[in-house]
Amino acid sequence: MFFFLFILFQTSFASPPNISASPQYNLVENFSGNDFFSHFNFETFDDPTRGFVDYVRMSRAQYLHLISVEPSTGQVRIAAESKEAAYGRGRPAVRLTSKTAFTTGLFVIDVNHIPEGNATWPAFWSFGPNWPYSGEIDIVEGRNDQPNNQSTLHTNPGCVMPTPDASRMTGKFIESLNCNFADGHKGCTTQGPESSFGPGLNHLGGGVFAMLWTTSSISIWHWARQNIPANITSGAPPDPTQWGLPTSYFQLGANCPAKHFLNHHLVLNTTFCGEWAGPTFRGPTGHGIDACNSYVSHNPKMFADAYWDINYIHAYSVP
Repeated sequence: MFFFLFILFQTSFASPPNISASPQYNLVENFSGNDFFSHFNFETFDDPTRGFVDYVRMSRAQYLHLISVEPSTGQVRIAAESKEAAYGRGRPAVRLTSKTAFTTGLFVIDVNHIPEGNATWPAFWSFGPNWPYSGEIDIVEGRNDQPNNQSTLHTNPGCVMPTPDASRMTGKFIESLNCNFADGHKGCTTQGPESSFGPGLNHLGGGVFAMLWTTSSISIWHWARQNIPANITSGAPPDPTQWGLPTSYFQLGANCPAKHFLNHHLVLNTTFCGEWAGPTFRGPTGHGIDACNSYVSHNPKMFADAYWDINYIHAYSVP
């Protein structure tokens, strides 16, 4: 993750831009229940973002009880180790990469809980080969219990968002419109509303995030549990034309050619500290990366809530 599927009460019900009327979205992959983990590879390499984390293989994750499926509901849990002090590479956790690669699509993730806790950095995102030349799309991401979800594009040079337009999205851009900002490491970021991430999101029972990726735009929505659109909860094919304005809208075209985003694998991971969460860490015994790593190492019980509870991830083809 190089700066790596929000509570949004819809304030406008205009059709999102550049979405054709009533298209048919076909389910191409269903990540859920006992079959969930078969769609992913368990990565075991050193964290590219220098997080204090030990990504473990599937057998190790099972042994440490980091992954499970609730028999009665099919809910998938993906946790971090929270019983022992952590040394070496860091606290044991899981990084999953989808076996399937996608170029465009509609992706929906239903979560009851996302990892929370100071020093945590969880994300659901996608990226292509030869980073950043095939792009990265951060759908769900935050650090250190921040209350607002952030969604970001990371690219090579040549992708810049136009002047923000409130008629296109309900969120806001922060810091830069250049998706190659800081050589792609920071990118172009949008911020969602309060309680679209962290403890606030979990307190409200989680919700749904959706990302629609076409050749003309990338749009991201978030709904609290009580506001999920009926065409998502009914099991019928989803219809983004009925969803209102997205939280995040990234225009593709002359300003940012669609070729910046190709062959993306979905990634779901939890890391700690690292290049993004470490510098902003504020803890009981100090601030910054070194204090963050020490905190993660010596306070295992503080990461008992650093877990994902996921009902499903659905991937649909775009008409």
